[in-house]
Amino acid sequence: MSKENLRAFCEHGLFIISARSLGDIVNFKNIKVETILLNGEKDTIIDLEDVKFLASQIPKCRMQIVKNVGHFLHLEDKNVLDIYNDILSKIQEGPA
Repeated sequence: MSKENLRAFCEHGLFIISARSLGDIVNFKNIKVETILLNGEKDTIIDLEDVKFLASQIPKCRMQIVKNVGHFLHLEDKNVLDIYNDILSKIQEGPA
């Protein structure tokens, strides 16, 4: 990661944690598309309860827990890319 990208990442993180709630920044009820939240089973950065709460705030949202990975899912297990591929292929197919 370049210094510039790392700086931007840190600034974004500081902005997010400066809010009392992510809902202060984003109105999740305004998200109109189907949303899928993937969370690594061993994620020590984002609490599972926070992900569940976020999923409950977004209409048409579902969450999927990915076993044996942490926060950086696809970097920890290349097979996670198959999950992304499955999600994207279903979007391309359209509704059942």
